[in-house]
Amino acid sequence: MIKMKSPKPSKSAKNRSARTRERILNAAKKVLVGVGAKKVTIRQIAKEAEVSPGLVMQYFDTKAMLILEIFHEGNRPVNEYLRESLGKFDDPYEMLFGTIRNHLERNLKNRELTRQVMAFAWTWGEEEEAQFEPNTSRVLDVVIDAMTDKFYPGYRPLVATAVFTVSGAYAGVLRMGLHKNWSQETFLTALKPAISMVIRGLEAEILLAEYKPDPYEFFI
Repeated sequence: MIKMKSPKPSKSAKNRSARTRERILNAAKKVLVGVGAKKVTIRQIAKEAEVSPGLVMQYFDTKAMLILEIFHEGNRPVNEYLRESLGKFDDPYEMLFGTIRNHLERNLKNRELTRQVMAFAWTWGEEEEAQFEPNTSRVLDVVIDAMTDKFYPGYRPLVATAVFTVSGAYAGVLRMGLHKNWSQETFLTALKPAISMVIRGLEAEILLAEYKPDPYEFFI
């Protein structure tokens, strides 16, 4: 039996689909800020987007998947910044600090949306975490590779530990600062000591790894 191939969607159909998807995402952002991540429903988002709830579900299986896409969407410009800018830094501290500053600036453009997305992330199950983790890892891998190649060749595992440590500190400070309505300067001031400490610890670990003692030095 010959199977008939489904016709490929036309360019205009793809454009319509992209516009509908964008309209749903924009509606979700607006409703999230007004209602809150825990209370918002697919029906409310559909009403704001002027589409049916069923159409929203065609694009996003669950509310969690929709909110996850908002998170991914926010990270895409950061990825572009990293690819374009990381090679310009001449100091590992400045590389980490510059990455955080760029990400922070984007998150603070809509503080309440960022707060709602972060709050909802704490309620995700295994399926949502599985979708979330690869995206975060891709962002961090760009930083890890750039730091390793430029400053610490051969020590990627140690660099990865340092970058993940700073990332964890940043997430904690971001969550607390959003709750307290900190200014961008206050966020960065709170993070500077953590970045410095992590870089010093990383370089101490590398010195220890490179140290090859003379087995007879203690007997001289």
